[in-house]
Amino acid sequence: MKQLFHLVAYAALSLTLVSSATTSKAADKLDFSGTYSLDARKGGTSDSIIQVAQRENSVEVTRVEQGKRTTNIYSLDGSEGNYTTSSGSAGKGKAYFKGKFLVLENVVLSRPQPSAPAIRLHSKEQWQLSTDSKILTIKTTFDSPDVSSEISNVVFESVNGVMKYVRNSP
Repeated sequence: MKQLFHLVAYAALSLTLVSSATTSKAADKLDFSGTYSLDARKGGTSDSIIQVAQRENSVEVTRVEQGKRTTNIYSLDGSEGNYTTSSGSAGKGKAYFKGKFLVLENVVLSRPQPSAPAIRLHSKEQWQLSTDSKILTIKTTFDSPDVSSEISNVVFESVNGVMKYVRNSP
């Protein structure tokens, strides 16, 4: 009887710990849903808006820049899906959580010159919310796996950077 009691107590404790860990893990997943405007104090213009609709397994990102709207839907499991740039170029994109960051990675093919071979352009955005969830900071880096890192660094140095967006609505 004593062994049965210990077995039941151990099972109950294990179930409680597993349930607690699962709940904690779900609570740790940040929700980026909302509408954000580029912080004009940081050199942006007020017509740059990001609308985010995050669900359990996906995130929909709509960017509005100079009146042009582009929407992409990413699976949050890191699998690749279709991606479209603001200029209409098609590629592949994926999203995943890495600690406190939501990471969006995209690859598109581009031809620097009409007669040149196509090269892959890779962008990586690390999204981070402020502790009060009012500021979205996006660190963007670009590179190309088809050119040397030295050339890639020189070419993309001026477009890599950090942008801050202010949350307008939840």
